[in-house]
Amino acid sequence: MPEPQCEPEPVGPAEIAERLGVAVATVYVWRHDGLLPPPRWQIFRGPVWNWRDIEAWAKSVGRLPSVERPAANCSPENLPELLSSDEVATRIGTTAGAVRARARRGQIPAPRWHIAGRAVWDSRDIDDWIAGGGPASFSSSTAR
Repeated sequence: MPEPQCEPEPVGPAEIAERLGVAVATVYVWRHDGLLPPPRWQIFRGPVWNWRDIEAWAKSVGRLPSVERPAANCSPENLPELLSSDEVATRIGTTAGAVRARARRGQIPAPRWHIAGRAVWDSRDIDDWIAGGGPASFSSSTAR
């Protein structure tokens, strides 16, 4: 039986703190002290981890009860690039504000996650949308 697909679940320090019931400052101390696994991404000038990595670490140090989940291949090559609204804007030739407005109106793929309250897209969603001619659907229009 093939191993399950790795579905990324990006989390920043605030999301980690909330899930583990600690202060955000504690997460930064753990990172500074080298206790956390390395982050998988950098976005908004900050570290972002895949929750599976944090979950495994938290279980190994007794911060979470050990509950088995199916193994998944979450190696870096199986994880997507995370895109901020600025990075989506660069890919489609518009502004970050237009990206956010068009996402709210359903004119571009919706962000998959929110990290520290900010929208984050899966690069595969944007790439598939571009390949399907997505930006051409509003190339002559402007964001309102």
